[in-house]
Amino acid sequence: MNAKHFSTIYRDLYSPLCYFAEKILKDRFKAEEVVADVFEKLWNMKTAEDIENIKAFLYTATRNQCLDQLEQRQIRQKHHKVLLQLSPLAEDEILKEIYFTEALREISQAVHTLPEQCRKVITMTYENGLSTKEIADQLGVTVSTVKTQRARGISIIRKLLSSRALSIAISLLLN
Repeated sequence: MNAKHFSTIYRDLYSPLCYFAEKILKDRFKAEEVVADVFEKLWNMKTAEDIENIKAFLYTATRNQCLDQLEQRQIRQKHHKVLLQLSPLAEDEILKEIYFTEALREISQAVHTLPEQCRKVITMTYENGLSTKEIADQLGVTVSTVKTQRARGISIIRKLLSSRALSIAISLLLN
């Protein structure tokens, strides 16, 4: 297609095609973009001269581009809606996960600073899930000693954690 023929087609059909596209898209700017894209495709076509009815071709191409735009817009809106619904939830969950992970790290560090007997009792109780009697049997001590060591360990951990202001983060996690 030569430049003069293209220019004539463009001059005659640009405005009507924009009007047509705007009626479909309800957006003047997008309509103009679509029509510009359609004319660019026409210009770049090697077989444009073979098109029998260029006007019908341009209207069909414009309609198809508009429908593609609408479909993309719907998909974007659907994704945006889903993200908006998930975003606060995801953000809250991420923050909770960060606080929880940090709390576990702090607790683990605190447990490692305990005297050996306290550390064993705390570990066996909370990590291994053993009962007071099972711990007493395994360590060869009395049930009373296990209870005393557990209470002592918890007390030390609380002091360490409160000095690091972790109790605030833990209370946030529990809310």
